[in-house]
Amino acid sequence: MGIQATEAEALLREFMEFLENKGLIGHRQEMQSPDPVQQAPQKPQRQTVDVKTAAELMGVSTGTIYTMVRENQLPHVKVRGRILFHRENIELWLRGELLAQYQA
Repeated sequence: MGIQATEAEALLREFMEFLENKGLIGHRQEMQSPDPVQQAPQKPQRQTVDVKTAAELMGVSTGTIYTMVRENQLPHVKVRGRILFHRENIELWLRGELLAQYQA
């Protein structure tokens, strides 16, 4: 003899309430997927990147980036000793669309 669907649902509800009361699972409202409209907006993408991030974007080592900066092959700026790159310039350089003076 099997149990009816309504009986199974009632048993499941009771079991879930038991687990919630024991603190073993969160409340069902918290378990629902968040409403995409109510999610916090994403942070805007930074316009500048450091050496490590530039290396990741380009798929090379940080040593390669430092060498390219030293040889003035990449557009960059130095701010208080930090080497920074404008993200858009790196992307343009990778596509070969940036000024000829920076072509490797």
